[in-house]
Amino acid sequence: MLGEHGGRARILARLGPDAADPLDEVLNAALSYESRHPPSLQGFVHWLRRGGAEVKREAESGADAVRLMTAHGSKGLQAPIVILPDVGSGRGEKPVRWNEAEPPLPYWAPRNRKDFFAPAWTTLMEADNAAREAEENRLLYVALTRAEDRLLVCAWGEPKPGSWYDLVAQGFARLEGAEEMPFAPEEFGAPPMASFAGPLRRLASAQAAPPRAESEPEHPGEEGPLPEWIHRPAAPESEALTLSPPPCPARRRPPPPPRMAAPTRRASASAAAG
Repeated sequence: MLGEHGGRARILARLGPDAADPLDEVLNAALSYESRHPPSLQGFVHWLRRGGAEVKREAESGADAVRLMTAHGSKGLQAPIVILPDVGSGRGEKPVRWNEAEPPLPYWAPRNRKDFFAPAWTTLMEADNAAREAEENRLLYVALTRAEDRLLVCAWGEPKPGSWYDLVAQGFARLEGAEEMPFAPEEFGAPPMASFAGPLRRLASAQAAPPRAESEPEHPGEEGPLPEWIHRPAAPESEALTLSPPPCPARRRPPPPPRMAAPTRRASASAAAG
């Protein structure tokens, strides 16, 4: 990533500047693991998975860029223009549901066979659907209140009853001053083969706050020439020495007994004379 192949620069060129924070966190985690544990790629990956670290970016960013975010991730943020594409909600069908008894008990029912639904299963399913719908409404409120100047709400295909687009359309019908007109995609710069369909519902309001002046990006001073060493590849690292632990004492062979020297003939004769 930081070597001569320029992995970091390529990732930033492909994913944009928002990828800098996750890259920095991975490098910091690698340095932290290296200082505490023996070098091991498998051990580092396992350590990352068990850690569960989260990367939190700055709440406000003045970069002139489009940010793709979820409704959960946009809490506390605002932008001049917010586009809300209604991609639909997840399906709430679950073959197994758990009640809130102590201990929790599982309930099972076959899918798409309502004639097999027991009363306890039906009650539990209705409670789960009500809680899920309340959470969807809270997320819709968060998404609708992120725009400073303009809010665009779109739908893909035919909006389903109860979808975010359907709820916003019902709210538009009760607003004073909302107008409905044919939708012309070419007026918004869409290509001729675009198959977008209307209608277009619009609510315009007068500018209440003074327009905010756009700040010009700060240009750094003239860059000097790069040093000569920056174009040279880094020197190869020295191979690490392989250190093996000493064998277990229990597995060591006992040392051989000392060898006894044979007595000489002179020593044997003196012993006999005595």
